[in-house]
Amino acid sequence: MTLGLVWYLNPQSNIQLNYVRTYINSVVRGASGDFDALGVRVHFDF
Repeated sequence: MTLGLVWYLNPQSNIQLNYVRTYINSVVRGASGDFDALGVRVHFDF
């Protein structure tokens, strides 16, 4: 599952936020489980 949010502060800048949740099913013992990730980006255009 991936959820993304973009907030445009003005035409030259924005903030982007991504959240990812996944389940890893591996044949390797101890390598299976849930995984959460959060990514943030602040963008300024000059």
